[in-house]
Amino acid sequence: MAHDGGFMFNDKTSLLKQLRNKTGFHRLPTPYSMEEIYDEVIKTSTIPTFSTYFPKEMKIPVDLNQIRVPHDRDAFQGDQSDIYEIPPIFPPESDRFIVGIQSLDPYNDMRYQALSSTYETIESYQALAVAQGAANLASVIEPPVITEFIEPNRFRLSTGYYYRDRVILTLEISYSAEAFDIPRKYRKAFSKLALLDLQEFLYETLKFEDGTPTALADMQLFVNRWENAAAERAELLNAWAQKESGLTRLPMSWI
Repeated sequence: MAHDGGFMFNDKTSLLKQLRNKTGFHRLPTPYSMEEIYDEVIKTSTIPTFSTYFPKEMKIPVDLNQIRVPHDRDAFQGDQSDIYEIPPIFPPESDRFIVGIQSLDPYNDMRYQALSSTYETIESYQALAVAQGAANLASVIEPPVITEFIEPNRFRLSTGYYYRDRVILTLEISYSAEAFDIPRKYRKAFSKLALLDLQEFLYETLKFEDGTPTALADMQLFVNRWENAAAERAELLNAWAQKESGLTRLPMSWI
């Protein structure tokens, strides 16, 4: 199946307008308004699903000693827990969520480099030499960092030792319900999924209404054109999953 039909949009209003035009929504006898469709389909299905394949990146500095969970049922170590809890990053009433952890990197503390002006000093070169030597040593003796994300907001750190336990945690998070923070390079891909989600919803909602007798004539909705929307959606998500795992390289028309 050809994966086309995606389009660019500027904001939520632009997205809704194009979805309405491409489906002929304004001519369909549905009890839902376009805003209700957005809440029912795009906000509930499209945004969470898209976020799992193309998540938003967010970096936060944390102190591992402060976020370690002392007694956790998922801990593998008895002497010191290897489970950590990510600090709250969304308001309690938010429907946004953490998709996973992209990376965990040492906190880069540059306070000991001696640069008193724009001119280099001998102290700065010494500081750089010491820092480089420490980095070389750490790269040899420090075990790799292994993280396991435990939904909704915890992770396991199996190995890794850091100066003062300060790290930069790079999270993968969901997009806003208003879709304003989806990068422009991903908006065409997002619109493809949104259009398929809407087509599947309209087909399942209206397929029993097609051909209904009215006072003037039988009502023809032509919803059978969306009969394969669910299968096309599954194929698109499968293609994205293979791309994510590095198993294949997708043509630009699929992304």
